[in-house]
Amino acid sequence: MFTGTVRKIAAVAIVGACALGAGACDSSYSQALWLDGTCQEFRFEMDDPDINGANREMVLKGVFDLESGKEYPLQLGSQTTGVEGSLYSGFFATYGSLSSGTDVTVTFAQGNRRWPIAIPRNKIVFEVVNRPEDTSFALDLSQLDRYNSNGIYLYKGSVVSECSTSGNYPVPDLSKLTLGQVLMQNDQSTIAGATIKLTAEQYAQLVGTIEPTAPATAKTPTE
Repeated sequence: MFTGTVRKIAAVAIVGACALGAGACDSSYSQALWLDGTCQEFRFEMDDPDINGANREMVLKGVFDLESGKEYPLQLGSQTTGVEGSLYSGFFATYGSLSSGTDVTVTFAQGNRRWPIAIPRNKIVFEVVNRPEDTSFALDLSQLDRYNSNGIYLYKGSVVSECSTSGNYPVPDLSKLTLGQVLMQNDQSTIAGATIKLTAEQYAQLVGTIEPTAPATAKTPTE
């Protein structure tokens, strides 16, 4: 899905046709985009600032409202805590202990959709905070590639897909895109790490015991 070659090939074809003198040299091209639930055809000039290929980072933000390093509310069991006063279209959740296994599994929730995410324990940093409202979860996605995706574009600041004008349907359908499809590259996860902020009480309940005589450290990396 993410290769970033479609528009480059189109540009080379247009330049080549102009160089060979193939008729009137027209640098514009036609592109069908799925907007407002219907397929609409547009004509763009090459290097038009209104449209560009969307890479994984753009797709994550535009489709899932998920950004690298951004702190999201964390649901512990049935209770959602953290990042008080902020509005998000998604949040992370954990429903059990985080103290065992080589991976820590959390769930990213958005509306009525859920995506489990497994993160190697040695890539997670726990930070102990004083207040429950400071509880949060943040992913490090700095290893995402910057290749553009075939069929997905950034049009006037919004992530949209191309579409079939004959069948009037999007290709691909962004409403059916899964988080795993974006985060996986060559069958490997692109997650570089995560930071989980918990109070000392939450940490003791979910991860392990903190010595009561020792001050809570700012960062407690797992092994």
